Amino acid sequence: MLQELMNAVRQFGHSQVVENPAIPDQHNEEVMQEAGSTIFSSLQNYANSGNTDAIGGLLNGQDNHPATVQVKNSFADNIVRKFGINSGVAQGLSASLIPMVLRSLLKRPGNPNPSSLSLPNILSSLTGGNAGGGMLSGLGAKLGLDRDGDGDVDMADLSRLVHR
Repeated sequence: MLQELMNAVRQFGHSQVVENPAIPDQHNEEVMQEAGSTIFSSLQNYANSGNTDAIGGLLNGQDNHPATVQVKNSFADNIVRKFGINSGVAQGLSASLIPMVLRSLLKRPGNPNPSSLSLPNILSSLTGGNAGGGMLSGLGAKLGLDRDGDGDVDMADLSRLVHR
């Protein structure tokens, strides 16, 4: 998952970082690495603590979700501190780059192996293979897959998805 995440960061980071004259060229790669690291560590922390609401907010690309705001602020603070990027530039970069990358994680058009970024694979990668079915079902509900409104994602929901 980390490789897929970094590919997304590089894809969107080219226009946001490399072509941004306010980001010194010598820091382009480091800034993109920091974006990927911040996103991954945040997702991992939320997964390890079982915070499916935060993971759902991030993977749905909800810009104003508290978890997304936290990731954006953390990334901006890190690049200001580590690379001396102007605070306003860092906030602007964070506000555009982080949501783009997050939204792309489950929606990678043209991905030759789309199952590599499936929800179970993401959770497994984040938790070292310890993502339980309850966490997956809870997260599926947060992502809008709970079609019958019972608080979990199960065969009844799958049936409703298939027969609509």
